[in-house]
Amino acid sequence: MRSALPLVVLAALARPAAAGEDEYQLGVVPAYAVVDFDSRLPSGAGIAVYGVYGLSDWLSLRASAVISWHPADADKDKMLPAGTITVVGAFGGIRYAFDLLRTVPYLDLSLGMIYADGAGDNGSAFSYQAALGFDRLQTPRWSWGAMVAYQGFISNFSKLPVYLYAGPTFTLRWD
Repeated sequence: MRSALPLVVLAALARPAAAGEDEYQLGVVPAYAVVDFDSRLPSGAGIAVYGVYGLSDWLSLRASAVISWHPADADKDKMLPAGTITVVGAFGGIRYAFDLLRTVPYLDLSLGMIYADGAGDNGSAFSYQAALGFDRLQTPRWSWGAMVAYQGFISNFSKLPVYLYAGPTFTLRWD
């Protein structure tokens, strides 16, 4: 019986990984975005990319970057010229996934920076991001879904909205 104990311990340690554990994901979000950087609220098109590394079946590390372009009309009262506002953001944080069969809803919480430039104003700020979405697993290697992500300024929680994007997601997965 003593000789079987090491085998039982090794079998317990060599358990198969959970669904998201040690899994890498690379995704893209073609996005519709709205920005309130100088109170004009222009909407535009953009793209976000993200990478995810699974720590467990339900918790992952996440990094993302987004860029979007927003045509803005002139505001003569505030002396802001017409032009295009470009928004760039980069974030790092965690993803909490509610692993339910082939459809996986998730919540992302991240910190990072937002930079906006163009149409008479520019600047950057330390920011937070909260995103809700879901992935529909088509195969073990790729999924599609949808995401809505909101970014706000850490220094001014009362300024709403700051930056919001939404769109379909397409994700490649591998171990």
